Amino acid sequence: MDKLIQVEILTPEKVVYRGKVKSITLPGVMGSFQVLYNHAPLISELEIGEVKILDENGNVNYFVITEGFAEVKNNVVTVLVDSAEQYDKPTADKIVKEKKKMLISGFVATDVKDRTYF
Repeated sequence: MDKLIQVEILTPEKVVYRGKVKSITLPGVMGSFQVLYNHAPLISELEIGEVKILDENGNVNYFVITEGFAEVKNNVVTVLVDSAEQYDKPTADKIVKEKKKMLISGFVATDVKDRTYF
């Protein structure tokens, strides 16, 4: 049996993702990091970026998130962000690149669905 962790991605409006997964990779402000079963407890600030989830069936899911926080404790990962949406890998990469470019220029929309700049 695979050793799984429980993951929740939450925004103020909804639960974006909830499930048991093999791993989750998050965009921490000090760099991207991966959480696996029995990871040490931590709280991390997150930046705009891509979340990669390897679910219990081996499927990979990608999400684009805005800034927020993640807590890891007792094989439970809770991600709290203003906005999060699921995309395929190429779309997620494109959105993250554009969001970071806008952030550097001093403007960024808070909702990852706001893609009127494409």
